[in-house]
Amino acid sequence: MWSYFSNYFSIPLENRTKIDGLCERCQNFDIQAFRNDGFPYRGYPLTAVVRSAHDGCGFCSMLVDHLTANDDWNKFTFLADACRHDKGEKLNATRSGQLKLVWIRMKTWMAPVWVHFIAEGSQSDDCGQCKETGGMSLLGMQAFVAPFLVNPNNDVGKSWTRSVYLRFAADRGTPAADSHDIVGQLSVDIYKWSIPSINSIKAWQASCANHHAHCRRTLSQSKSVDVENAPLPTRVIETELFDEGRHARWVLKETAGETGKYITLSHHWRPETEHAQTLKENYDCRVGRCNHDHSVDTVWMKNTAMFYSASLIAAHLGVKYIWIDSICIVQDDGADWNRESAKMADYYQHAWLTIAATKTAADGSLYSITKLEDLPRITRLPYRDKKGEQKGYFYAQCSGETETARDYKANVSHSKLLKRSWVYQEWLLSRRLVTFSDSGVYLQCQTTKPRSTMGDTVQDRKNEWTESVGYVDIAFNKGIQLQGLTRAAIRAKWMTVVETYSGLELTKLDQDRLIALSGVAREFSAAIGAAEEREKKGKEVSTTATPRYVSGHWYGHLRGLLWEQSEGGSWRRVKGLPSWSWASMGRCATDEDKNGTLGGMSVQWATKAKRWNALPEGITKYLEKKNKKMEEKAAKKGVEPNYGFEYRCAFEQALAVPLVGDYEPQFGGAMAIGADAEFEDANRFVALKISGHLLPVRIDGPFASAEDRGIAAALTDHSPDFGRGAWRRVAMVADPETVAGWASVEHPGLQTDEGCRAASEQGEEEGGGEGGRWRLWALVFTRIEKVEGGFGFGNLMGYHAAFQVLFLRARRIPEFGFGKCYERVGVGRLFGNEVDALLRDAERREVWLV
Repeated sequence: MWSYFSNYFSIPLENRTKIDGLCERCQNFDIQAFRNDGFPYRGYPLTAVVRSAHDGCGFCSMLVDHLTANDDWNKFTFLADACRHDKGEKLNATRSGQLKLVWIRMKTWMAPVWVHFIAEGSQSDDCGQCKETGGMSLLGMQAFVAPFLVNPNNDVGKSWTRSVYLRFAADRGTPAADSHDIVGQLSVDIYKWSIPSINSIKAWQASCANHHAHCRRTLSQSKSVDVENAPLPTRVIETELFDEGRHARWVLKETAGETGKYITLSHHWRPETEHAQTLKENYDCRVGRCNHDHSVDTVWMKNTAMFYSASLIAAHLGVKYIWIDSICIVQDDGADWNRESAKMADYYQHAWLTIAATKTAADGSLYSITKLEDLPRITRLPYRDKKGEQKGYFYAQCSGETETARDYKANVSHSKLLKRSWVYQEWLLSRRLVTFSDSGVYLQCQTTKPRSTMGDTVQDRKNEWTESVGYVDIAFNKGIQLQGLTRAAIRAKWMTVVETYSGLELTKLDQDRLIALSGVAREFSAAIGAAEEREKKGKEVSTTATPRYVSGHWYGHLRGLLWEQSEGGSWRRVKGLPSWSWASMGRCATDEDKNGTLGGMSVQWATKAKRWNALPEGITKYLEKKNKKMEEKAAKKGVEPNYGFEYRCAFEQALAVPLVGDYEPQFGGAMAIGADAEFEDANRFVALKISGHLLPVRIDGPFASAEDRGIAAALTDHSPDFGRGAWRRVAMVADPETVAGWASVEHPGLQTDEGCRAASEQGEEEGGGEGGRWRLWALVFTRIEKVEGGFGFGNLMGYHAAFQVLFLRARRIPEFGFGKCYERVGVGRLFGNEVDALLRDAERREVWLV
């Protein structure tokens, strides 16, 4: 008899199931109870399930473990309380926690708490045999905890423990299968690239290509994508299978100007990648323009297990072309690398799908075998027919959101691959991705959530009481929807992209800091341009916010300059970038293997005023709707939206500064920005001329405690809580003993108390000698009205004003003949009546940020 466990080879059945380990209740489990009688719910008393799990019942213990894990081990649930009661344990909780426990126990006292079951059947119309046999066609069931059933109309009351899913299956030839009561399947395939997996990927890709309009267009939604007949990259690897598909031959093929379908590979460079590179010296051999034995030359693919397995997978999916950067770009040809890197956005967006090597075997291959312990837990239940007689068994397996979400988070979201800067761009641009974990393969596109090849969807939810995030962070490809948005909304999306990208690892930090995101920037530029055209129809729109990309920033977007470091670290300047750009800061760190790594400094932007965060949902939605209307009005005028604060500075001019040698800026050659080189190094270093008010300040040591930082945040309306460990006290020069704000200083030379105090001392006037001590200045960007806490400043209305500022230090650059230059040293906020008075008396000035 064929068994689901035949794939386990000689592994004893009892190692994966609890044959005799069932409590009396589970020994009498009756699947026929799920026959529809108008009320779909069945179940066990919660206390009985917990007791049986404690006594060793295989099914009850699987239920308790599955439900507990799915709820993120929340201590304030009916299930958690029942488990503590069974073990005689008590929970030391805060006052709010005690109130939750009182609510739980009151509900338990009012009505028994149950573990409820609701069966799920097949939706297939092709089930003639089921009709003949009267089978229920069950795929599995959901289980959840709730205190009572309100009414028979599928309303089960509120459950603080999320529902879990159990998959059902039966061995062929058994009564459970022959009756068609059980028609589901288990996830027991230890081979990730079995025929069912390949077929599942093909079906998913076809469904996405045919039904997801968003996935058929580029990230900006400005161009349609036909992946079956797409423009091919300049070069691709052509794979030819032989020996019944077990082996392959390769050739590097020049395909510029041709169309077809191809797959791209997203991977982390390994030591063996260096040996597989295409170089000038081996290029002719690889494209077949030499007299060598090409079967020998293609050893370069076999010696790189990842490339070898990726090309075989592509061929088995029916796609003979695959694009791999290290092979399809001539690595020691600078001109070729520059041309091809500029085309990467199109390559990934037009690909049939992208294989992302998030989890590999020890040798780097994608053909890894799933370990038995990584398979979801399985137990066995008795099967009873319509007469109530036991006729063998069927299987139940943990599945659904719990297992897939935990597995996806550990192996995909938190994979080493997704810590790489280049990969982030590939992830955003790819319309469809195939990713890997310990237990299988995941499929995801730009429209739907990730899912396994078995069809289980990865969910991302919050715990209703703890407000903690769920298992999965899908920030890499969700929420970046640009179609129909205003310019302001698109620039806000760009900040989301930068917040994720900024802290990622990059081997060639100085060279690739901006290039590794240039493909995404091109798509954002197209989206901003389309938004501008929509806003200009029949309107007079200012052109100050045209989509001009400079140094990682959109010219005209003032808020984009107010980035803050989101965590502490060892910082260094990235060569060839202006200090005002978020991209100008890098870090040196070590990975989990204690290897030295380079990466960017992680940055973040403060969001809405903190006092808005605790508002009721209805008011929050009203404010969001109000903000949207404000953004639309601002878009028509071509100005920045006013989110409860007033901008006090403005962009005046931008000049591109050429770079030579090791990214050394040549300020004497500053010129107008080249529109035709918007995303290239010609616009990499840009000097910005901004008009505003400068106030002299002193930056001192850090705050004494987290409480003091919290007070400073409240007085300046800063939210959310990030990067505050790096905050330093700020005072005005006229009153150095009184704290007037905070500064988040990222400048590498000002990371000590002594450095900040020395820079704050009054030295030579602006434009003085190179060795002078430069005074620090605050360039005021915005005035935030009606910040609570004004009574402490003697304000009768109870409010005061706060100010968002950039902290600057003067730089003497004689060869730059356009005005006085300043470098950014940090960002922060000021508050108080004294600051307000100084600002009213200050004259408006023009400064150049470099």
